[in-house]
This record gives sequence, structure tokens and C-alpha cells, in this order.
Amino acid sequence: MSINGKGQAGYFEVQQLSDANAARDKQNWLVFNCPCGCGKTRKTRLFSAGERGQGGAGYHWNGSRLLPSVEPAFGPLPVCGFRGYLRDGVWNGYGNGPELAKDCYSGGASAS
Repeated sequence: MSINGKGQAGYFEVQQLSDANAARDKQNWLVFNCPCGCGKTRKTRLFSAGERGQGGAGYHWNGSRLLPSVEPAFGPLPVCGFRGYLRDGVWNGYGNGPELAKDCYSGGASAS
């Protein structure tokens, strides 16, 4: 799994990746650096409108690669305990997990 952004907290990309366990060739995944700044890179399967994950696995996605919104919220994530959500390319933390890193990335014109 590769991601640009030089390790910036919260940096994300929507990537099409092959899943060895899936019947389809390419699937959309959100690959991101944890927004709390713990340094972990994570990925989760994204489903567009009309798609469903098996057993509830994965997240619903608005289809935007530049300013994605993903539901449900994340967390608590393993290791750091971050809780939060991504709406229109902006990370928001909530609950009793770690706060967002001060330099947390937000999507927009510079996102690819």
C-alpha cells in the first residue's frame, strides 16, 4: 500500500486496488495516514451508492476522489484509538479519542 503526502497526518487518497479475496478486479479503497498523527497508514474498502459490503465490511462513499465523504465514522482505530469522520475532504474528531494533529491534511485543490 503506497500513499503520497510525505506522512502528513490525515493525508488521504482514493485508490483502485486489487483484492486477492474479491471476485472483481479493482475496488475503491480509502488509503490514509491516521489524522491523529500516530504515523499509521490505514486502508478501508469504499462502496458507492447501490453497493454493499459483505457482512457490513467497508464504508459508504460519496464518489468524490477530491473531497470524499465516508460513512460511518471511524473508530476507535487500533493502536491510537482515534475516533472521527471524513466529510467533504475534511477530517473531524469526536468522542474521547486523540485529537486531530495540528497539521492535519484537508482535501481540496492540492489533492490528487
